[in-house]
Amino acid sequence: MKSVKFERIYQVRADEVGPDKRMKVPSIIKLMQEGSMQNSLDHQFSVWDLEKERISWVLLRKKLNITSYPTLSQEVKLVTYPIMTEKVLASRDFKIYDLEDNLLAYASSVWTLINLDTRRLQRIPERFRALIAPEDENLLESPPSKILKPETENFKKEFTASWYDTDWNEHVNNIFFVKSIIESTPHEVLKTKSIKELTYHIRAESMLGDRLIVKGEIKDDQSIYSMSRANDEKAVAYADIVWEDRV
Repeated sequence: MKSVKFERIYQVRADEVGPDKRMKVPSIIKLMQEGSMQNSLDHQFSVWDLEKERISWVLLRKKLNITSYPTLSQEVKLVTYPIMTEKVLASRDFKIYDLEDNLLAYASSVWTLINLDTRRLQRIPERFRALIAPEDENLLESPPSKILKPETENFKKEFTASWYDTDWNEHVNNIFFVKSIIESTPHEVLKTKSIKELTYHIRAESMLGDRLIVKGEIKDDQSIYSMSRANDEKAVAYADIVWEDRV
């Protein structure tokens, strides 16, 4: 049994911040995704290492909490580590700190392997299940398995997946899902509120050219979303966001 942890210092770039000079939520998730990729490359369990076995990692669900937004040019420390937990499910934690070790954002996630030929779930190889969480890290609570779904439709928006929205699995990446879900929210919310918590569930693959419909409901400081394919109404993703007043 061995633990595997990745740590690296990054500087927040200009294209990662919004008009308020704070790091955008899709940029935070993208940075976390970069850390998980580098971690898996360092220890030979990346999608490229698994390609010859015709299997690949896919995200099932993730919960992000933001306590303080990184700002333009700020240096932050990213920490991530895998937690192999079950036969077909693997967990991974992410943490972002400032250089004084104040926790700025953190996320827990659940992943699985799929067979690239059958597109079905694949049992996690025994060599990966031997990985354990670092002893010096407090493990985060796993993202909830329960999915919140909008009961009414307060807003609706359509998006089309383009070439640069696809990833190494040749399907639409989760950054596109998150970006589209947030952008479907009414502008008056986006201008006056900040995301405190974001939970999302990926339910199906989406491919290049798919038209995706996001529908949402607003309940006080929470908004609940569903995303489906326009051609067959297949549910692709669900999400819920807890908002707080922008400071």
